Amino acid sequence: MRRSCEVRVNNLQVLDQRPEASEQPDEEGQ
Repeated sequence: MRRSCEVRVNNLQVLDQRPEASEQPDEEGQ
């Protein structure tokens, strides 16, 4: 379970670095 949190944080960081994240927010995950 803790790994899932880490993976999610990693995904958020990667998306934050990508300009595409601005167009496609990760609101579906929440």
